[in-house]
Amino acid sequence: MKKIIMLICVLLLFGCSNTIKPVEEETKYLTKDEMSETLYNYGVEIYNQKKYVSIEKTEGEYFISLNDLSNLNYDISKFVNPNGNHESCDKEKTGVVIDLDNVRKVEYEKYPLMVSVFCD
Repeated sequence: MKKIIMLICVLLLFGCSNTIKPVEEETKYLTKDEMSETLYNYGVEIYNQKKYVSIEKTEGEYFISLNDLSNLNYDISKFVNPNGNHESCDKEKTGVVIDLDNVRKVEYEKYPLMVSVFCD
């Protein structure tokens, strides 16, 4: 009887270890539409707060690249290619265009903003 109780105690102490593994957080990658929406929202904020004046104006437009957004303390960590290799988007070509002089002759809905996403 003592042997059976000892065996059960040993099994309970050492046989039932914690087998639940912590769930690793899956990195969520933005789709191109979500990237465009995020860039547009950043652009609206930059436009309203007139942060674009610190960026050089070329050909009548302000182009704020991902590098510029990073310098303005915006989070660009999720701007990666959602397909395949998950490499960062082109930090010089991806960004927001603020077209104050309407150089492109576009009818803007509310803000003179255009978004370009290069993540291939």
